[in-house]
Amino acid sequence: MGDTFIRHIELLGYEKRFFPSQHYVYMFLVKWNDLSEKLIYRRFTEIYEFHKALKEMFPIESGDINAENRIIPHLPAPKWFDGQRSTQSRQGTLAEYCYTLVNLPHKISRCLHVVSFFEVRPDDMSPVTDSQIRKPEVFLLPKDAKKNASDITGPIVLQTYRAIADYEKSSKSEMALKAGDAVDVVEKSETGWWFCQLKNKRGWVPAAYLEPMDGPDESEEQEPNYEGKTLRKPYFLLQKCWVGLEELWHQSTISNAKSIHNKGRKQISQETYRRNSKKYMQNRRNMRGNLKNKDIISEKNEQEENKSKAQPAVPPRPSKDLIMNRCTESTRRKIM
Repeated sequence: MGDTFIRHIELLGYEKRFFPSQHYVYMFLVKWNDLSEKLIYRRFTEIYEFHKALKEMFPIESGDINAENRIIPHLPAPKWFDGQRSTQSRQGTLAEYCYTLVNLPHKISRCLHVVSFFEVRPDDMSPVTDSQIRKPEVFLLPKDAKKNASDITGPIVLQTYRAIADYEKSSKSEMALKAGDAVDVVEKSETGWWFCQLKNKRGWVPAAYLEPMDGPDESEEQEPNYEGKTLRKPYFLLQKCWVGLEELWHQSTISNAKSIHNKGRKQISQETYRRNSKKYMQNRRNMRGNLKNKDIISEKNEQEENKSKAQPAVPPRPSKDLIMNRCTESTRRKIM
């Protein structure tokens, strides 16, 4: 077999981590010539140091001698403080950089410096973390995003699933499960294997071993139906493909998996619709009641205000005798 080289590098997004301190790492899916696919994580400072070393190795292709001969792509230097905004905004540039890098002449794209930088490290499979600190936030780059920062998704709340049976891993890229384990799903592969994380462990597990936790998001999702299909691992596990489902789990597990994947989306949607409709009608009734109360209060206030503005009643004219008794002598003479 020939030398190892990279076929393609795809930027998936980035993670916001909180251990040992808050920082950001980019997620790359690296596809190799042996059809394997590896998920790696790199800080931008690491990528920039790699870039500077690559330029020193190939001064002509980097344009140091003559700028017109440059074929190695440009990469902006890190900022004094790389926050979330700068991490998000440079994703388009970084995705284009990786695409150009892989398509450079073989003496550059397949050199040991490039190959070794994108190889899987131990912390890619099991990142160092602290159970007392909150888990990383994942920001995925949509596949149809056209290098526009406004297309970048917000923080992705990873879906949590529960293991319905014990699972023993058969390779380093997989992850063992115990019945009842709650795992976060990072990636769902069409092969029937999902890339999950459990505390500080990460790896691929069969999708049929997982059921969604109780919650509106999970219940609304239509699960793929793997019944009757050969469960096939991703490319980097082809050497250990399993032909039948019977080698993975016993009959009770299969029945549990069927009960998961045979959920009626239409029925769930109707229930959700009815639930939302009840809330909507209740809100409408509350709004009408509030408006009615406001009208009554407003009408009372208006009546009271009108009363306060009304002119006082005119008292009756005093009798002639009362006037004569109380008036002055001058007034009495005029009347007489």
